[in-house]
Amino acid sequence: MPLKKILRTLEKIDNLQNRIIKNSFGSICIAPCLCGASLFGYEDEFTTEKICLKTIAWLFGMRDLNNRSDYIFDSIPKKFFTQDFFFKLLDADSNTFQYLPKTRELCFYAVEKNGRTLEFIPESMKTQEICLLAVTNDCLALEYVPDKYKTEELCTAAVRQKAFTIKYVPEHLRTKELCLLAVEIIGNALEYVPEKFKIPEICNTAIRKNGLALKYVPEHLKTPELCCAAVENRAHALEYVPEHLKTPGICSSLLRQCSIRQNGEALKFVPNHIKTIDFCIALVKNSNSALGYVPPEIVEQVLEAVR
Repeated sequence: MPLKKILRTLEKIDNLQNRIIKNSFGSICIAPCLCGASLFGYEDEFTTEKICLKTIAWLFGMRDLNNRSDYIFDSIPKKFFTQDFFFKLLDADSNTFQYLPKTRELCFYAVEKNGRTLEFIPESMKTQEICLLAVTNDCLALEYVPDKYKTEELCTAAVRQKAFTIKYVPEHLRTKELCLLAVEIIGNALEYVPEKFKIPEICNTAIRKNGLALKYVPEHLKTPELCCAAVENRAHALEYVPEHLKTPGICSSLLRQCSIRQNGEALKFVPNHIKTIDFCIALVKNSNSALGYVPPEIVEQVLEAVR
C-alpha cells in the first residue's frame, strides 16, 4: 500500500478514535453517509474491534435506525464476526441480537441480557429452559413463549411481576385465582379476565384498585353501589356508569372525589339535568377546568359565585 494512503488512513482512524474519546454524548458518528454512520472508507487493517463495537452500539441507539442494520453490518470486516465479538455486541446493546446468528450460546446469553429478545429466537430453538430464563429476566417475554411451555407456575410468576401479562396467558390457564391476583395488582387487568370470571368478587376487587376498571365490568353487574365505589375511587369512572344510574347520589360521590383530587374535568360526564348551580360552583371552585363543562345558561351565575 502506498505510504500516502497509509498515512491518510491512519489520520482518519486517529481522528475517529479522538471522537470516540472526546464525544460528550459518550458515542460517535463515523463517516456520515446514507445510514448515518459507516465503516466504509476505512482500510480493514486499520479498523479495530473497539471502533466496530462503538459504531454499532451508537447506531442502535438512534431512533430512526429503521431497516439500516443490514447496511451497517455489511460495513464491518468479516474477520470480526466471531462468537466472542457477538457476545460483546450483546453487552453493548441487546437489540443487536435480532441480526446475529442464532447459536444456542448466543440465545441464552441474549435472554440473560434482555428477556424480550426471546422474540427473535427461532421457534425450533425455544426450549422450556430458555423460556423460563427469559420470563424470569423479563415477565413481558411471556408473549413470545410457545403455549406448550406456558405452565401454570410460569404464568403465575409473570403475572406477579406485571399483572398485564395475563393477556399472554392461554385461556385455559386463566383461572379464577390468577384473575383475582391480577386485578389485586392492577384493577384494569380486568380487561383480560374471561367473562365467566367477571363475577362480583373479582369486579369489586378491580374497582377498589382502580375505579376506571368499571369500563370492563359487564353491564348486568354495574350496580349503584359498584358505580358509586368506582366514581369515588376515580372521578372519570363516571364515563362508564350507565346513564340510568347517573343519579344525584352517584354524582355527589363525584363531587366529593373531585374535592380531594382537584379533578373538575370529570364534570363533563355528569348529565346536564344534574348540573345545578350549586353542584357546578363546588366543582369550579376546586378546578377551573370544570368551567368548560358548565351548561352555558348558568355560566355567568357560576362565575359570579366563584368570584
